[in-house]
Amino acid sequence: MRTKIYLLAPLLALLLFAGAFVVWNIQHREAEAERVAAERAELAARREAEQAARKAAFAEAIAAQEQRRAERAERDARRQADEAARQQLLDRRDELATRIASAERDLARLNTAIANERDAVAILERETTALASEQTALKELAAKAAANQAAVTRLLQTPPAPAATTAASR
Repeated sequence: MRTKIYLLAPLLALLLFAGAFVVWNIQHREAEAERVAAERAELAARREAEQAARKAAFAEAIAAQEQRRAERAERDARRQADEAARQQLLDRRDELATRIASAERDLARLNTAIANERDAVAILERETTALASEQTALKELAAKAAANQAAVTRLLQTPPAPAATTAASR
């Protein structure tokens, strides 16, 4: 019986160990399967969260890109409007400079014409003064001529004095 005990006891211990090992292995596999399932679920949840975050970031990036595009379009429009206004002001300045230059040329021409007319007026005034003095001299001469004519006419109309005047004239 001892041989049987030597044979049966390790065999029974082996069976007990095998049974315990099988139970532990089943529990371990179930726990490992649960852990793997939990990791897979966590990984799937993380991937879904990352994908949702990527989609949100992508949508946010598209919105930011659209906003930058709109801001760029607004800046370009403002810059073009500023350039157009600046060009308009430059054109207006050039037009005014041209008009001022033309007005200055006209002013110089008119000042020259005024100076020429003043010279002509001065000449005419001198001629008027000379003609007035000549007219005055001619009037005085005409008055003297009329007085002389009247004196000659009186002399001619008065009879000559008788001989006393003839003897005195000799």
